[in-house]
Formats: sequence, C-alpha cells, structure tokens
Amino acid sequence: METQTEPPDRPRPPVQPGTLRVGQIAGIDITIRASWLIIAVLISIMIQPRIDAVAPGLGAFSYVAGLAFAVLLYLSVLLHELSHALSAKAFGLPVRSVTLHFLGGVTEIDGDPQTPMREFVISVVGPLTSLGVGGIALLLTQVAPDGLLLFVVQALAGANIVVGVLNLVPGLPLDGGRVLRAVVWGISGRPQLGTVVAGCLSSPRKRLRCREWPGHFRQDGWPGDGSHGRADQDVLTS
Repeated sequence: METQTEPPDRPRPPVQPGTLRVGQIAGIDITIRASWLIIAVLISIMIQPRIDAVAPGLGAFSYVAGLAFAVLLYLSVLLHELSHALSAKAFGLPVRSVTLHFLGGVTEIDGDPQTPMREFVISVVGPLTSLGVGGIALLLTQVAPDGLLLFVVQALAGANIVVGVLNLVPGLPLDGGRVLRAVVWGISGRPQLGTVVAGCLSSPRKRLRCREWPGHFRQDGWPGDGSHGRADQDVLTS
C-alpha cells in the first residue's frame, strides 16, 4: 500500500475564527473550537454532584476533577478522529485537520477514497476505535479501586461505547452511513448508488423521497446534490 506524505514546508491552512490550533500529530493539525470549552465546563458542572458523592473529600476540587474528566472524554474523541485521519493518509488522501467541537469532532479530508474497500476502512475504523477504548475501559473497571477512579473509568467506558454505536447508525453523514455507502458501492460497482441508499436513511425528508424510488433519483445521486471532498462528522453524546 503506497503512502503519500505531504511536504514538510507545505503552508498551513488558515484557522477559522473561534478555533485554536493546539498542535500537530503525524503532520495533521489538531484544532479546538471555542464551543468545546463551554461544553467542558458544562460537563464539569453536570457531573460534579456524582464526583462529590464518590469522593466527598474533594470539595471545590470536584469541579476540577469534572473538567479533567471532560478532557479525558475528548481525548478519546480525538483518538476516534485520528483513526479516520491516519487511515486516510495511509491511502494517500491529504488530511487538512482534526477539529474538536461541542458535538464531538470532525476530520477534514481532501478528496474521496477511490475504492469501496478504502471507503469502508476509513469510515469503520473510527467507531471501532471508540468501541475498543470503551472495551478497554470496561475491563479496567474490574481492577479499578472504588471511588473517583472507578467512576471515571466506568463513565469513559459507557461514553465511548455509546459514541461507537451511535456513529455506526447507517445514515449520512455519520460513519455508519459511509460504511453502508461502501458496502452498496462494493456490491453494485456504483458509488453514486451507495450515496443514494445511505442518504435514504439520513433524514425524514429523504426517507420520504426514497419511497418514490426510482422516479426522483438520477443515477448520479440526489437531484441537485454534489460531492466536494469529505468531512467525517462524528457525534459525541454523554
């Protein structure tokens, strides 16, 4: 498998307003939107009573512990997004950035995979990473001591399993929709058909139009729709 690397002197793309570039991993810009900070604080406030119950001696530091949990939670989201990004780079697709925001994360990839297998791998690896992190955390609950550490491990296990399962829902733009698109593409040999089938599950409006198949579909997808690159959007719920 041929791997294409981007030149080290390639100029960085401009950062959008309200977005902070925090570093690079494997040449991929890692950015955080300001909305993430708001959600991190909200998570800290929401789980503070639970932290206070399992570790009553922390006092006001229970909010700090909640903020630390939010950081750990989004680090697991970063792993999810990096798995998409690194898989895409391995197949020679340029990756602009990985961005964390209040709903989860997004990986900006220039272009589309050229084969259904590549589409399948790039799409499915993210949810599998989340499920893997959740599974490891679930195993750690068996050895973690009672108290704050056990609560954190349990919460991370649950959140990552939910994220993995949710992103496998077969509707665009979630990973599951792209997995379905790859499967239909591989069976039919028609990537546009895969897009239409996955799009049927993406919204009530398109599900309604699918009932009128094939009259309102062109062979190149939804009437009036176009494809310009790829942005893997992943949703975090906790």
